Amino acid sequence: SESEGESDKEETRQEEEGSFDPIPRTLKESEEESNDEEDRELRLSKEERIQEEEEAEELLRSLETSFSEYRQTYPFVDAVSAILGIVHQYMTQQMTEA
Repeated sequence: SESEGESDKEETRQEEEGSFDPIPRTLKESEEESNDEEDRELRLSKEERIQEEEEAEELLRSLETSFSEYRQTYPFVDAVSAILGIVHQYMTQQMTEA
């Protein structure tokens, strides 16, 4: 019975040892994991930038469409737009001469 108890303990210990199988990590593997995380973050940030650019382009198209419709409805807007363009050209000329 003593040997049975000891053999049970031995089996349990062996099972525990067998179930615990640590995977040793080398520095290279850790760097690769770190690089994988960085790559994933870069991909996400790149995807976010692409998403933001697409949203900005969509907003710009929407504004251009709205402005175009507004210009067709109110011809006075063309005159104001022309004034802004003239002022911009004048300011650019003044800055280059300075």
